Amino acid sequence: MNLFKRSSNEFPAKVQQFIFKNSPDAYFVIANGIIVQCNKALEIILDMPRKDILGVEPGKLSPELQADGKRSGEKAVETLNLALKKGHHMRVMACYPVFMGFR
Repeated sequence: MNLFKRSSNEFPAKVQQFIFKNSPDAYFVIANGIIVQCNKALEIILDMPRKDILGVEPGKLSPELQADGKRSGEKAVETLNLALKKGHHMRVMACYPVFMGFR
């Protein structure tokens, strides 16, 4: 794929896909409360293959308690509400950054 060939209006989408796929930061997309897409960085951080991540609620991949002492489920609700309000949200989850995007 020649990412930088500007032959169509698809260029911004190709750049976005390239960044999502190749970023060293963990990214995932949630639809209807479950993970529907993730990048390789999330697979590496969780030490799980994509097939075991997709279709899972994000809270099920977290430890019982977060660094601030809140239960992961409680923290997930807060984080999801912020992401829904803004369209995206980034937070530190058990010592690694995770970007949540919504479709």
